[in-house]
Amino acid sequence: MPNREIRLRELLAYYGSDIANWPETARTWGLKALEQPELAALVREEQRFEQLLLKRRVPAASPTFAERIIAASQIRSQAPGFAGWIPELLAIVRPSALAAMLVLGFTIGFGMLTSSPHGRDTTFVQSTSDDEGAIL
Repeated sequence: MPNREIRLRELLAYYGSDIANWPETARTWGLKALEQPELAALVREEQRFEQLLLKRRVPAASPTFAERIIAASQIRSQAPGFAGWIPELLAIVRPSALAAMLVLGFTIGFGMLTSSPHGRDTTFVQSTSDDEGAIL
């Protein structure tokens, strides 16, 4: 897809098909783009789509439906922040699977602590200022 077509699609998505309502810099570019037939066809397609959306009749939501949504959002926002995720996690994941994940995590972590790099044992040399070069 050419850059001019991508830019026009972005501007149509941002500002709509009425180029007269676009910001000044975008408007001048859009008017020049209308001179090309393939870009003008994109603008006409967007105008038809907007007209279709304006003619579409959508039934209004019932007041009780809106009240239920508001009530549910208020209850959810009052849940404690840290402890609120535990019941949700238990609702999604079985407790046995959660226990298995914890055991696996501890096993991996413990294995990383006890393994030596490159499959060799390493020796640590500790020296202090008064040990006269003794290797411990």
